[in-house]
Amino acid sequence: MMKRIPGIRDGLSWQQRWTSTLLQRDGEGPDELDAREVRFRVPDEMSDEVLRSRLDELIACEHSLQITYLEDRPDGHLEFAPGIDAPWEQNEADSFSQLPGLPQSFQRQSGTPLWHAMLTRHPDEQGKVVRTLSTSFDYHISDGTSARLFRDVLLGSKAVCQLAGGGYPEWLSWQRATFPENAYRQDNEANTFWRRYLEGITPDTPPAFPFARRTGGRLSGTTTSILSVLPVPLRTLRATSGRLRSSPFILLLAAIVCGIARAGSVTDTVLRTNVVGRRPENRRTLGAIADILPVRVRHNALADPHKALEAATASWLDVLPWYTTPWEYSMQLCGEPDPAKRTLSHPQVLFNFIPWAKADERDLGIRQYQAELGTFQLVVRGGPDDQLWLACDFDSERLELSGVESLIDHINDAMLALTI
Repeated sequence: MMKRIPGIRDGLSWQQRWTSTLLQRDGEGPDELDAREVRFRVPDEMSDEVLRSRLDELIACEHSLQITYLEDRPDGHLEFAPGIDAPWEQNEADSFSQLPGLPQSFQRQSGTPLWHAMLTRHPDEQGKVVRTLSTSFDYHISDGTSARLFRDVLLGSKAVCQLAGGGYPEWLSWQRATFPENAYRQDNEANTFWRRYLEGITPDTPPAFPFARRTGGRLSGTTTSILSVLPVPLRTLRATSGRLRSSPFILLLAAIVCGIARAGSVTDTVLRTNVVGRRPENRRTLGAIADILPVRVRHNALADPHKALEAATASWLDVLPWYTTPWEYSMQLCGEPDPAKRTLSHPQVLFNFIPWAKADERDLGIRQYQAELGTFQLVVRGGPDDQLWLACDFDSERLELSGVESLIDHINDAMLALTI
């Protein structure tokens, strides 16, 4: 039976207090909050004993893995248990596709870790017996960056203490000091910036798309996905970035803003983008630190790709020093402070550039799947042969398909104009 140890009490981060509220405000239900899974092959030269030893060392220096109690509410708290045993099991399977399932939810007030690790022996495609380490993490203690760091540290050749970032309690203290509660009642450097940057608009303002079909009410539960190939390969995007002294992200941001302006005669728009949220001192710290950053781009000629690039560059450089700002902090400061009073409107655009996340060409085209999606997601991924693919996902009943397809055409035209 898992050992339970009295915990060391600490406060919650902004992310831990408000993640559920964010999804509810976008209309997505709690079922969308699945545990984060990570699976990776263990090298043959690494013994079970060495792997387990490195895992124990990682737990000792990463406090987020020691969390055994968490009240996920605005006035809640968490507890660390430094001497906790690793939630570890070993088993066997007939193939990789038949790996045993992992926990999809955790009892956050049970006094046990909010994650689980499972080492499974199974034959690979050639019949050779290999090992796969599967882990699942409660979304309150891990994000995408943490999942990658967890894998890299365990499989690294250096000592765990040299690879792991640590410092999660220190990060919590820093966040509370920099972004205090009741943000809209404070007068500090962060507030001065955000009130200027978002003057006259809220962080969650959606574009006024003419092809938006309805607002309010529950999401349909059906999501439409369009996966298409962008007309510019990654190498061209990088070369253009160098020539213009820009970056691939900013060029793509400009093309999307230009497309939005052409589709809806927009001169001022706010998008979301996901950010790692880690200051340099915590770049390797494990924890649920990633968040959403509002990016406001405005110009009276955003429909011109080059004017859009000029405006996107200025906006990104302006907001970049504040990329560690919690989303809910900016909402309380510049939006409706009370989450219960926020109403679901048209979906806001969420833009991400993830070139290392390869798309599957079998998904090219239009398809539908069952999921609640409260945002209008535009994600640029990597594809074969240096291609860039645009994944566009949205609630099937909130946007007209023909209008979204027209928006994609505008984005493609802007991409070509910027890279010629």
